Amino acid sequence: VCKAKGQGFVDYLWPKPTKDGLSDKQPKLSFVKLYKPLNWIIGTGVYIDDIDAVVAMKEQAVASQIKSVVGKLVMLMVFIAASGFMLLWLLAGRISKPLLDCGYFAEKIGQGNYDEKIKVSSNDEVGRLAESLVGMGQNLQAARDERRQVAATQQDVQGNVKEQSDKLYEEVDRLGQVSASLVAKAD
Repeated sequence: VCKAKGQGFVDYLWPKPTKDGLSDKQPKLSFVKLYKPLNWIIGTGVYIDDIDAVVAMKEQAVASQIKSVVGKLVMLMVFIAASGFMLLWLLAGRISKPLLDCGYFAEKIGQGNYDEKIKVSSNDEVGRLAESLVGMGQNLQAARDERRQVAATQQDVQGNVKEQSDKLYEEVDRLGQVSASLVAKAD
């Protein structure tokens, strides 16, 4: 490699030093370079199993970091989902409560309780519905009051008609007696 290119990588097998001495030949990768002034070849190398061990440690560290990030993302997603659910629940309550109040109010009006009140607190569709229901209740109450007044007037009129009829009957009866008395005196 040094004769052809002046430098390069070389794969070979070489015994690895251990605490018990040298091991069998192990794969090794070295970088070599020709130092022309002295015609020396200078090189450094590393055993492949050392590279594999470092790569395995790095892979484990990356896997641990990924697991940590995924755990945090899952917790964040659960928090966001729970927050979204709570927000939707509150929003649904804000929408449904006025509608339920309108339904309760309409039910009371339908039962004839015109004194029932409903609080109108918005200017949206539900607020307009509540205002319409209040107007309907007021109109029904006015119609009921008018009907009661007409019924009372009708009873008064009927009472007066009966009283006048009774007086007329008595007068006709008296006139009949006077007429009979006059006819008897005339004969």
